[in-house]
Amino acid sequence: MKDDLAKAELPQVGKAQSSGLKTSAISGVLTLTARTVYILSQIVLAQSLGPEQFGYFVIAWTVAGLGIVFSSLGLPQTSLRYTVAGHHLWGQGYLGLSAISSCLVGGLIFATAPFVAERFFDAPGATNAIKALASIVPLTVICALLGAGFRTEKRIILGISVNSIGLNVGPFLGVAFTALFLDPTPEAFALGWSIGLTPTLLIALLKTRRSDVQPKAARTMEKLRFGIQSLGVHSVNIINMWVDRLMIGMLTTTTQLGLYQAASLLSMIPMMLGTTIGAVYEAKLAQAKTIEERSEVYAEAQMLQVHLVTPGSVLLIFTASIWLELFFGNEFEVSAPFLGLLLLGQTLKAWCGPALIALNMGGYAGTALLITGGGFVTNVGLNFWLIGQFGGLGAAIATMAVTTCVALIALYCCVSYGLIRVYLHGLFAALISTAGLIVIYFGLRTFFEQWIVFDFVLVVFLIAVYAILVAVVRVPPAYDLFSLEMRRRLLACFARIST
Repeated sequence: MKDDLAKAELPQVGKAQSSGLKTSAISGVLTLTARTVYILSQIVLAQSLGPEQFGYFVIAWTVAGLGIVFSSLGLPQTSLRYTVAGHHLWGQGYLGLSAISSCLVGGLIFATAPFVAERFFDAPGATNAIKALASIVPLTVICALLGAGFRTEKRIILGISVNSIGLNVGPFLGVAFTALFLDPTPEAFALGWSIGLTPTLLIALLKTRRSDVQPKAARTMEKLRFGIQSLGVHSVNIINMWVDRLMIGMLTTTTQLGLYQAASLLSMIPMMLGTTIGAVYEAKLAQAKTIEERSEVYAEAQMLQVHLVTPGSVLLIFTASIWLELFFGNEFEVSAPFLGLLLLGQTLKAWCGPALIALNMGGYAGTALLITGGGFVTNVGLNFWLIGQFGGLGAAIATMAVTTCVALIALYCCVSYGLIRVYLHGLFAALISTAGLIVIYFGLRTFFEQWIVFDFVLVVFLIAVYAILVAVVRVPPAYDLFSLEMRRRLLACFARIST
């Protein structure tokens, strides 16, 4: 009987849950690969251009990124919410509207490039780079919509591949070709980046097929209202991540912007890992009908975020200067404090789980918009105040504080509205595991203190081993991976000894 009791302590994971974990693991690997390729592109740019010229490219990239966010019109989120996929994207006008809006915004960016570069950033040298990157607006927006359609059809891996791998591999090849064979200028790299995106769009269009998934019945005004609210939530959330670079570009020099961008890039690795997990579970949260179902899905996503983001982020905090010097060069090592603060914010956000997604998909898109909007206003104010006093360090402090507060407020709203129940027991096992990794790292590092390559290999190895353990061991929803398994084994051992 004690054996039965011990077995009962560990909840059984169904096939659907196991499949979700497997999909999350594969999606995480794909996203990590995509971010690695993206960072390699940025490393090539930084090393080829230097901090000042790299700052010009960052300005162009930021302007184009804002165009991508606003021209999407919330259509990818709307297609997920109302299960619009495949040929329905054409039939219901999603693709046509997306193409028109993104082309108009891209054309506006191209036409106003001189004004934006000189008046907003006091950097006329960024004009041609802004013009060259304007074309990525329609390419990226349409790919994002098609990727959302693939996820709606349960072709999640294909959707992640289009929106992660496809949008990074092509540009990397364009950047690499420019660095090897052309004059390395910001505008040349921007043009190579734009050309590299074209194959991804063509492949995504070819993979779009007649869908068996029927769109949910809803009035046009209801869809439009949800799309606008989702656009507000998504755009403000993205701008919250970019406002630090915008403010640095407007208030300081392009050299300072280039230094900050290097730190921001490395902090995006855990951020995108957590974002991918949220994206995988976004459709599941939208389809959950009861608080029990929603809580189970949320807890599963939260546990994966905690265990996959926390150890890597903390190790990167302790080794920030090593990574910056290794990848970007000695000139960028001074931005190590920026990286440490940004990683701390991402770690705290992961502990809250995908709260904004749960609010948006649970019918509280207005609340999510209010939270992100308030975070945006606060972020702008803090950045304006702190950048003036501390430069890039002030931007990192402001971004870390706002990222954490937005996640905590969103989680509080999810619980208070009765959308989810939060399971806190066992979460601290992630901290114990992280502390163990840190002890192992510093214990081994004492023998190789002057060997920078060893630091790199050791950190990558420890993070990879931990991620593999989380991926291959089935994580029961709403419970912790390690503490519950250890409890089951101890009970089983006690039962055997007793008999």
